[in-house]
Amino acid sequence: MALLQKTFPLLKPSILLFSFICLLYSQTLNSPWQFDDYDNITENLKIHMHVLNWASIKASLYATPSCENTLYRPVSNFSLALNWFLGKDDVTGYHLVNIAIHILTALILYLTVIQLMKTPNAGSWDQEKIYSISLLSAILWAIHPIQIQAVTYIVQRMASLAAFFYIMGIFLFFKSPYGQRSFVSNNFYRTMWSFFFYWGSVQKTMPYSFPHSYC
Repeated sequence: MALLQKTFPLLKPSILLFSFICLLYSQTLNSPWQFDDYDNITENLKIHMHVLNWASIKASLYATPSCENTLYRPVSNFSLALNWFLGKDDVTGYHLVNIAIHILTALILYLTVIQLMKTPNAGSWDQEKIYSISLLSAILWAIHPIQIQAVTYIVQRMASLAAFFYIMGIFLFFKSPYGQRSFVSNNFYRTMWSFFFYWGSVQKTMPYSFPHSYC
């Protein structure tokens, strides 16, 4: 196990986060459609992808009912269209994707807290404490009741994706400290966190606070 942990350092946190989240949300896989699910998914013909081609993909990107012909929440819409393509109106597949996004975001949060605790302003911490605190933080975030709506309410996948892009952007920001890497490397990370900030902001307005989160 020690060899596996050294070879795959994310193995233990991944298993723990996967286990906690799956245990918590395993009873929600058959939760029915609710409220805005109907307008945005079951009654939205642009989401009803029957053939995987450019025309249907493009239609899904512009599928938000309240924003006709506007590129609004394109990643969420496209992922919902793929769900429809694979399983039509069977809610199980939609819930599985929502849970998978939540697991991935929790794992990125774990890595982000590690980076945060390694910054000079965080003080000096023992390596084991850094990993333990980071894992506990990610678990508490993942299982907090405030996440229930974003995970179980199918159309609120847009909130989960916004959180993923937001946290991924912060993680990449911490990976690009001035003077610590080459010019090319630093600019790569800055470009990437800007990229994730943009895609988060077109899912929900929450990521607009991103530039202030590191001031």
